[in-house]
Amino acid sequence: MTLETDCSVLVETICHNELPPWEIRALIEECPNLRIVHCRRQMNKVADRAIKAHQASSLPADWVFNPPLFLRELLSFDLMQNTHSTFR
Repeated sequence: MTLETDCSVLVETICHNELPPWEIRALIEECPNLRIVHCRRQMNKVADRAIKAHQASSLPADWVFNPPLFLRELLSFDLMQNTHSTFR
């Protein structure tokens, strides 16, 4: 599984085998095949919009299982972009 994040400190910490002292440590240890990569915020539009919607209190509680339309559209766009770049 690949996790993209715009937090370069997190990526550096994990890539250098320094387990973070945060609550995420147990989760990381349970996922030996987890790959964490840095992604600029501009390239991670879904996460950026989800954070902004959460800050504006406009993200529904079940958004992970039932994403609002604006997130579904961004996810579809990302999927199409990745599909096209994979087959080039």
